[in-house]
Amino acid sequence: MVELIIIPGKRIQLDIDVGESIASILEYADISLNENQSVFIAKNKVPETDYHKVHVLDGIVIIASGTKGYAPTPKWKSTIKYLKSKGFEKVVGGKGDHEKFQDPNGNTIIINRDNTDKQHICLGSAKSLASAFNMNIVQLFAEIQ
Repeated sequence: MVELIIIPGKRIQLDIDVGESIASILEYADISLNENQSVFIAKNKVPETDYHKVHVLDGIVIIASGTKGYAPTPKWKSTIKYLKSKGFEKVVGGKGDHEKFQDPNGNTIIINRDNTDKQHICLGSAKSLASAFNMNIVQLFAEIQ
């Protein structure tokens, strides 16, 4: 089973084996990309020339428009809701526009907004958050969205 996430706002569950190439998955889903769309596996943008070579191993493919060369980061409000669902509460601290969250066990997470798009968290925060929950950025994005 492979999950195809098309940003903005569409998720497709495909009954296709993990390990297939990106080209096979796009063909199976009957999706053709336009020049503004990019494909991401984990945090990496996959060049169109590699669609036949790159195979999906974690079961998640993201297709996004107008990205910066790396996987899209979760939205700010969705990230806050996700942290709260995991038992984190906002606490005093955090410099500038960084916000600090702590769970009942004392684990601390600090997140920051993206400087160019205040609706999303920054790439550094996304990497740290994904690492804290033993995920990569694509898995984090799929989990939060």
